[in-house]
Amino acid sequence: MIFVFNWKDKLPKDINLLLSYYRILSKKHEVIICPPLDKLIQINLKNFSICLQRYVPELVDKADYIMLNHERFKEKYYNETDYIPEILNSGKKIIFCFSSFKEIIDWQKFNCIWAYEPTENIGTNKDLDKNSIISMFQQLQENNFKKPYLYGGGVNKTNIKFLIDLNINGVLIGDKSVETDWVKSFIEELRYIGVL
Repeated sequence: MIFVFNWKDKLPKDINLLLSYYRILSKKHEVIICPPLDKLIQINLKNFSICLQRYVPELVDKADYIMLNHERFKEKYYNETDYIPEILNSGKKIIFCFSSFKEIIDWQKFNCIWAYEPTENIGTNKDLDKNSIISMFQQLQENNFKKPYLYGGGVNKTNIKFLIDLNINGVLIGDKSVETDWVKSFIEELRYIGVL
């Protein structure tokens, strides 16, 4: 599985302890960290894959992935589609976030990791609308969107089993990804359900 930890603009209080938990995951799974863009150069995250939270040309060489269309940055900076040639020529893998199918139709021809994040679930502990999640991933398959597929938005230890059972490829975790106690508890649940 792929675990994407989007720190947004936060840094963990105890980065070394948090990274030790991420290392437990990385023994069996791919761990991708999206650190704050302004701290990327200062943090030592070797042995982990790094993802830019948006396309920033001067930081591309520091990352393995580029996240596009994330809810936090929509309409805040620039239209990322204006930079498609540069993004594709960077050789970086793309994690494309979307909350509706119409957002990704123009991107289908590109080799992306598709991260479905329903806007109503981002940063919440709301119950997931399981039917809409199932429907979205079915729609991707029916329209020949190649995997990997990720889910983001309210991922937690009570819904991770449901998400894994969907046969998706991973999850994108935002705000909680810098909370050491939360990550520790999440990893304990992954052990319990047999993912670790």
